[in-house]
Amino acid sequence: MKWMGLHVCLAVLLSMTGCEVDFEPGTRSASDTVQALIADPVPGTISGLQGICETWQGYAAYLRFKTSEEFIDELVSKGYRPVDWSKIAFQFKLPGDFAPMFTPPWNPSGIATKECYEADAITNKWTHSGANYLVIDRKEGVVYFYSIGA
Repeated sequence: MKWMGLHVCLAVLLSMTGCEVDFEPGTRSASDTVQALIADPVPGTISGLQGICETWQGYAAYLRFKTSEEFIDELVSKGYRPVDWSKIAFQFKLPGDFAPMFTPPWNPSGIATKECYEADAITNKWTHSGANYLVIDRKEGVVYFYSIGA
């Protein structure tokens, strides 16, 4: 019950700051986040979209989705550079109250063969200064995405 109250407060706060949050997979808020931070419109190849966004004088967004090999390649080609998992692993640690939002559980560290990327000095619909991070499981077609901006 403790985390439920926090999520209600978080949802109210986020709706007041322009970042909508719903807590079910494939919700409008996750799509809005994709549109603002990754691709507008949301590609039809994305499925199983789950995400959560927190804002407070900036934003932090966590997304996970399945997609095609072609979209993964297109995404990576947009200014991402390869990086070692050990350099970005801390970025993918969910705040404790966010963990129940993802089914199956959020677990980018569990990917046996990971591709990891980062892009900094990015701009998007929500920020003039931010960074994006990707962890990709090509075998399963799963992308973990983390973005932070001010």
